[in-house]
Amino acid sequence: MKQKLNIDTAKILDDWGTVKRFCKKNGININTYRVVKAGNGKSKKIENILKEHGYLK
Repeated sequence: MKQKLNIDTAKILDDWGTVKRFCKKNGININTYRVVKAGNGKSKKIENILKEHGYLK
């Protein structure tokens, strides 16, 4: 079973303008972000960055 991350995308858009810009400024590959968000893969680095900024619900 896939387990999707519950990411507050609206808050990212308010703070950064676009998800792509957020990823670029934080050293995240946008394609890896999309895979992790969809639940098809895992990345501790991405999860830690999202937790640090408060974007995980």
